[in-house]
Amino acid sequence: MLHPYSIFFKAMWETPRPRADASPADARGAEPRSPATACPVRTVRGSWGRAPSATRRRDPLPSLPRALQRRTAADGKDGTGRSGTCQAAVRRRAAFGGGLVSIEHLTTHGVFTLDSQSFDVTNNVWLVGDDDEVVVIDAAHDAALIWEAVGGRRVPMIVCTHGHNDHINAAVELGDLVDAPIALHANDRMLWNAVHADRAPDLDLSDGQVISVGGVDLTVVHTPGHSPGSVCLRGNGVLFSGDTLFQGGPGATGRAYSDFDAIIASIRDRLLTLPQDMVVHTGHGDSTTIGEESGSLPDWIARGH
Repeated sequence: MLHPYSIFFKAMWETPRPRADASPADARGAEPRSPATACPVRTVRGSWGRAPSATRRRDPLPSLPRALQRRTAADGKDGTGRSGTCQAAVRRRAAFGGGLVSIEHLTTHGVFTLDSQSFDVTNNVWLVGDDDEVVVIDAAHDAALIWEAVGGRRVPMIVCTHGHNDHINAAVELGDLVDAPIALHANDRMLWNAVHADRAPDLDLSDGQVISVGGVDLTVVHTPGHSPGSVCLRGNGVLFSGDTLFQGGPGATGRAYSDFDAIIASIRDRLLTLPQDMVVHTGHGDSTTIGEESGSLPDWIARGH
């Protein structure tokens, strides 16, 4: 049986609901590093509006630009008509190799647009690092919410797992807020340009590239299919899969720049060969493991895109 989110994501591509407003689209010294390790996750949940909350700062942090403060206070919108609310949560960490690493999870809400059709979506945003620095994976929809979660830490990189607008639409604004470079695989530049025509990504991601943060390493795995430049980030016991692999199946194909055979090959040859207990943190919906998904490949192939 397919996971409900997988069913939703598949249906979203195959049975579109067009919107009236649719538009076309330092190193840290010589200390040894370890691969990022799976650990408990801090979750900062979003909601559909910025309702006042006792757990939320009532005044914006001092360094937030005034224009963004005004926009956030006025209507909470991120430019797509959706935003998130940050709730207090305890950050949990796992010790390994004499150090600590955290994985922090936010959900943000907005609009996904492709092929001149638009859909309301909820995205996962992941922060990986420590008390001093974090990498942001997929800056989606709400730069202010992500900025709050960063909490003044250094951001050595904002990583985009692919170029669909719902994974990159807050990247430029967040990059300016935290003074961080934005990284995307070059094969998704055409998708990026549809959203940020006047600003190129700062860095090109490449297969096998190692991203170091907080004393740990994440390795880029190129997994084309959902889009030509889709990537995952692999650590020790954890994979950030973007929209390549979900709980219940592969990311959707059948739209512009996607390829069903390519995504099946990426998952079969590059992901399902990973340890069965590896935790998979996805771009939308619930996390899963490689083992939970590995037996379903024939069913995915049979059902097609």
